[in-house]
Amino acid sequence: MTRTEFYALLTRIDPKMYAGLSCEDGSIISIQASTNHYCSPKEDSLPTYTHYEVFSKEPLDSLEKYKIIDRIYGYVPVDDLITELESRGKITAKKWPSNYLYQ
Repeated sequence: MTRTEFYALLTRIDPKMYAGLSCEDGSIISIQASTNHYCSPKEDSLPTYTHYEVFSKEPLDSLEKYKIIDRIYGYVPVDDLITELESRGKITAKKWPSNYLYQ
């Protein structure tokens, strides 16, 4: 996946939030960037960022060095994020299941 393809996957659901990505392996990954997230640059609603905050209910071993707290990874470079996504197969949906964060 190229950076252009990665950026095309991200869909804003409001100025500070992207839709989650459901992957072929069943995992759901939240990729976020705004003034409220561990990202760079720390600005709202930019078309692209160099580093993102990532959340997943499943551990993301390849991103372990970016772990802030349990299952939250901060300042993850785009290329490392692309590698993680590619390891999980195709993106099958761009949305949050309504109960995802509460299980």
